[in-house]
Amino acid sequence: MRFPWRWKRVRISLIGGYSWQKIRYELDQFYAVGPGITATTRVEDSSNAWRLGLAYEIPEYALRASLIWNSAVDYDMTGTVINPAIPFAGPVAGKITMPQSVEAKFQSGVAPAGLPLARSNGPTGALPTTCRFARQLCHLPARSHLR
Repeated sequence: MRFPWRWKRVRISLIGGYSWQKIRYELDQFYAVGPGITATTRVEDSSNAWRLGLAYEIPEYALRASLIWNSAVDYDMTGTVINPAIPFAGPVAGKITMPQSVEAKFQSGVAPAGLPLARSNGPTGALPTTCRFARQLCHLPARSHLR
């Protein structure tokens, strides 16, 4: 959502919005007790997030700069763990928070065929690396099925 204000050749916009996000996580843990024995943990949740920012534009030069803040997102994940080695299948739950972030963008049209861009964004806090579940502790691996 945008609310622009014009002053001479400059346009200033207030940018804001709401998003609904869904996360699914699947972890396969391999055991050395037998061939092909894996425990599988599947959890998912959805949550709400917000964004708010300002944009400064001079359309005649194709100049635009913006600064946007994204809220932190809390997930209360629930799902199942299946362990054929025991055998066990049961509920599992965990909580994780993705930190808030700030995104800064700058672009300008200096030539008919060129449009230089600059962009920087990142979290304002540390990204989570572990998530404690009620039945087990899982370390989020670099090659997980996080979508």
